[in-house]
Amino acid sequence: MRTVRGVHPLEAKLGKNAKLAFFRSLGYEPSPGQLQFHEAKNRFRLLCAGSRFGKSMAAGYEILWYLLFPGAHIWTCGPKYDQASKEFKYTVDALRMMPHKGWQMPIKRLMENVQAGQMSVELDMSEGTGDPRMVSWLIGKSWHEPDTLLGEELDLLVLSEGSLCPLGVWNRYLRARVGSRFGDVIVPTTPHGMDDFLYPTFFEPAMRGDSDYWCGQYGTWDNPHHPPEDIAHARRTMNELEFQEQYAGQFVSFTGRVYREFRREIHVIQPFEIPREWPRWRAMDYGYEDPFACLWFTADAEGRLYLYREHYKRRQMLSENASQIIESSVYQGTKEPERYEYTVLDPASRQMRMETGMSIATHLSELGLPSIMGVNDIEAGVFRVMEWLKVDSVSGKPGLHLFANCVNTIAEFEKYSWAEPKKDGTSQHMKTQDKNNHSCDAARYMIMTRPRRYVAEDKIPPRSFRALRERIKEHERGKNVLGGSPPPSVIGW
Repeated sequence: MRTVRGVHPLEAKLGKNAKLAFFRSLGYEPSPGQLQFHEAKNRFRLLCAGSRFGKSMAAGYEILWYLLFPGAHIWTCGPKYDQASKEFKYTVDALRMMPHKGWQMPIKRLMENVQAGQMSVELDMSEGTGDPRMVSWLIGKSWHEPDTLLGEELDLLVLSEGSLCPLGVWNRYLRARVGSRFGDVIVPTTPHGMDDFLYPTFFEPAMRGDSDYWCGQYGTWDNPHHPPEDIAHARRTMNELEFQEQYAGQFVSFTGRVYREFRREIHVIQPFEIPREWPRWRAMDYGYEDPFACLWFTADAEGRLYLYREHYKRRQMLSENASQIIESSVYQGTKEPERYEYTVLDPASRQMRMETGMSIATHLSELGLPSIMGVNDIEAGVFRVMEWLKVDSVSGKPGLHLFANCVNTIAEFEKYSWAEPKKDGTSQHMKTQDKNNHSCDAARYMIMTRPRRYVAEDKIPPRSFRALRERIKEHERGKNVLGGSPPPSVIGW
């Protein structure tokens, strides 16, 4: 710390490696990655790691170390109080453990009402003198209430899930808080793309060797207590971008093509006669100036999907589209209508239109195209489509094939792109461009009605599966948490 000069009070008792010795006395044994974070002396520290690495625990104990310095002023700040409470809770649990480990716990005041946004700790370090300058405090804050972020001077600011912090909030409210006391900043987070403010503001200076900055990047596997089976399964089933971000703790660029896995030589096949016993579905995305897209799907005995027909028309009346779709919905080489499990439609089509007094969905139903509503979670849907585009290493085939006659859908899969950052530099992380997406949207509605795709290599023998579930349950019960024995819960205390 820089405001309070001199030696940390515990260093006189524990010697040179006082911080680590203190942590160990409380039952917290940092992993190698956490240890590097605790040993860093830089003013701005970015702890960039995959999910379940132990970022919040490391930051919580680091907060405790600062809090035990007389007169320390600390905030833990997150998007909402729930996020800010993660590090706060680790700090409070460690404080409550201290008397059991032979340490004094000079708590003057403690509030831990997360729902009400009331999180604060005050420690009276005056040793009976009543000197207010010797009172240390920690407060939980939400940057969704920026007016509450004014006025304080801090020795330590912790940005919980800092990758979600808007650049304007950082520049206008938070950066100045550590100015007059020359305070430190800790950011424990999983990355959120290369276009958020952390990449240029913290990561790049650290990579350039700026002495004020430190960045540690660690994967979930750097937590020695996380089940390796879970990591292996995530690597197989998640798309590469999502895995590198959420498990490897890497800054990933969501730019360019969305479906980079899509390859004509892999996913596009010549049409063949579809057996009548195969199930069939339709998916539609309504448009007028934009294309009205309808896609026909079938599935083989292994559950692999095939897009075998498309309707892709601009500036046509709804009745014309419906008529052409119904006319095309026949078995190959006949005039016999195909049977469909269901037709899934763009959920925006439920909205009533002023000019007709009914919704697009209702109008289509009256025209002979009844439907169910699709799920319009774009981020989840895009990642689900990526799963189906993945090639199964056992069979050598993807989960989705497109017939070569579906030329418009093939073109969209090759052109559909991630959104660029806004002109003011604001991140549009994981957002897509609103073009070349009409067939892609219809395909997404269809795939979101399907179970998650599991490839052959994911079939775990029952005994191994049961063992994996027991390990996960044990981890959730707190018997295998990072850092040795778990801290006592608030309720238990």
